Amino acid sequence: MRYLLLFLAFTFLACTDDPTTDSDDGVGTAIPDPNFSLQQPTQITVTDAAGVLLRSYDLTYTGQQLTQVVTTGTQIDDQTITLDYLQNNQLSTLEVTDPAGTLVQECELLYTTQFVQIDCEVNAGMNTRTIIDVDQNNRINFVEYNLRDMNAFIQDGTVEYRYGQNEDANRIIIQNLDVAQNGDFALDYDVRNNPFLNVNELVSQLLFRELYPTGLHNPITALNNAGTQDLILEYIYDDQDFPIQVSVFNRMGNTQQLDYTVDYNYMTQ
Repeated sequence: MRYLLLFLAFTFLACTDDPTTDSDDGVGTAIPDPNFSLQQPTQITVTDAAGVLLRSYDLTYTGQQLTQVVTTGTQIDDQTITLDYLQNNQLSTLEVTDPAGTLVQECELLYTTQFVQIDCEVNAGMNTRTIIDVDQNNRINFVEYNLRDMNAFIQDGTVEYRYGQNEDANRIIIQNLDVAQNGDFALDYDVRNNPFLNVNELVSQLLFRELYPTGLHNPITALNNAGTQDLILEYIYDDQDFPIQVSVFNRMGNTQQLDYTVDYNYMTQ
C-alpha cells in the first residue's frame, strides 16, 4: 500500500516564501493579502495524456482551514485524510483512513524554532520521520525523509531549496536512495497566483507536493541541470489569475511530450 508521505513523494517540489505568512505563528500560518480574493481549491484532478484519471482530491474546509481530503484514482489509494490544528493554525495531527473507516496512518507534528518534525505510524508497522528545516524568513531550506529500520531511522532521501532575489526557489536538489529519482533542477516562474496560495503551507507541502503547492507563483520550467529530462508547464487561468488547468510536458532534447494534466475547481470566501 502506498501510504501518505510515501505515495505522495513525487520528485519535484517548489517552495517559496510567502510575504503574507506570519512567522510568529510558525510554519504555514497564511494570512491572505488584501489584493487577493480568498480563493481555495475544492477539487483537483490529475489525468494522463489520454485523459484517464490518475488521481483525484476532494477538499473540505472548516472556515478557512483545510480539514479533510478524500483521494481516489489509479495512482493513489482510496483514502480519507483528516487534519486537526492548534489554535494558531499550526497543523497538529493527521489521520488517514481507508474506505471502511480503518485507521491506516497517523501523524503527529513537533514544532521548534528551526524545524518541524513529523512522525507517522502505519498499521503495517513501517514508521516514517520527516524533518523540515526552516530559515529565519520562514522558508523551507531542507527536507529529510527517514524510514524506520528495526529500532533506528535511516535516511531515505533529502530535498534542498535555494532561493533567488525574487524569493522563489530557483534551484531544487533531490537526493534519494533510489538514484533514478535524483535531480538538480533550475526553475522559472510566472507572475500569477499559485492555486494553494490560501492554503496552510505545511499542509499543502505534505499532501500536494507534486503539484508545486507553495509560494505566490507557478513554475513554468524545471530544467534538469544533469542534462536529462526537463519539465515544461503550461497554464490556463481564471479571471482571478489562479490556474484552472496545468499541462505538464516532459522534454528530452528537442522532443516534448504531454505527461499529465491537472484541473482545479475553487471556492471563494
